[in-house]
Amino acid sequence: MEKALQNADFSLPHIIISLCIIGAAIIIWQIFRHFYKKYSLQQEKETGSKPNTLFYNVARAVVVILVILAVLQINEVNVTSLVA
Repeated sequence: MEKALQNADFSLPHIIISLCIIGAAIIIWQIFRHFYKKYSLQQEKETGSKPNTLFYNVARAVVVILVILAVLQINEVNVTSLVA
């Protein structure tokens, strides 16, 4: 891990790009959450019970993991071993 961080480049352009990716991910997540809440309310009206939140939780975990990997890759941290 130390070797991977020694090669990392945390310069200002990389930090700005990282912040843009995090901002885009937050916007995309807010849109997804809005549509999921609409779908959840519709299902609750039709069936009388709330839909399973497993899909919502898995989607949230996938988004967080992808954002972390993207930010690390942009800052030149080798993430290939993490993906494997």
